[in-house]
Amino acid sequence: MGRKLARAKAYWRTWLERLGRLRWLPGEVRGPGGTGERGERVACAYLEKQGLRIIERNARARRGEIDIVASEGDTLVFVEVKSRTGRAGAELTGLERIDGRKRTALRRACDSYRKSRGRGAESYRLDAITVEFEEGEGGTVREVRWHPAILDLDAL
Repeated sequence: MGRKLARAKAYWRTWLERLGRLRWLPGEVRGPGGTGERGERVACAYLEKQGLRIIERNARARRGEIDIVASEGDTLVFVEVKSRTGRAGAELTGLERIDGRKRTALRRACDSYRKSRGRGAESYRLDAITVEFEEGEGGTVREVRWHPAILDLDAL
């Protein structure tokens, strides 16, 4: 069974690369305990220390996934987490990796989440948190940056 799975992953990787749509494959970058998962745990702890209440993690909406849903007073806060390991001096920070296409997808996911959960008269915003780990397996947290209100969701 392991060989079949490896061949299937290789097949889909080839096609996704050709289409320019390769983001990740199950069990690779986003596996349990991977950099993304660790970054989300660090981001949740950071937001709780800043006084936000975590409502949901990896919230699935009809039109996408939201890494963290939290509340700050009467404001519903959607949080996109970008994490990476090492690469000091790399050309793109986590925030710069949230391009126009990703912002559009996040806006749609947030709108879908609000409609599906019956959220009405609250204020909304989309924040980003970038988490950078030291190089190596199980690296310690080098830096956490919170970027509030990267996208105005009240205009929806």
